[in-house]
Order: sequence, then C-alpha cells, then structure tokens
Amino acid sequence: MIDPSLIGTLKARVGIETKGELTLGQTVADFRHHHGWMHLPEIDVAATADYGRFLDLVMTLLLE
Repeated sequence: MIDPSLIGTLKARVGIETKGELTLGQTVADFRHHHGWMHLPEIDVAATADYGRFLDLVMTLLLE
C-alpha cells in the first residue's frame, strides 16, 4: 500500500459462510471479544477510509 494511513482497520475473526441458506458464500466478521470463533483467523478488516485523500492521491498519480 502506498499510504497505510488512508485505511483504518479493526481486528476481527473472519470466515466464509458455507452452510447458511441466506448467507451462503458471504464473508462473516465477528468483532466481539467473547465469541466462540477462536478457530477462525483474526485479521485486520478495513473499517474507515479517507476517501478525499485517496482520490487526491489517485488523481495526482494519474496526472503525473
């Protein structure tokens, strides 16, 4: 990533739903700290973004 400060992240246990009728194939994140999903990996999930700075960066790079 060119500028990691553009994205704010949170830690979460994340899995792909493989059995649900309504959620089949969806990525599911659990942000609770008292969950039973300890077998799933804990990863950094994008939670916020500075869209204005991102667009400025893209435009600057494209127009150079």
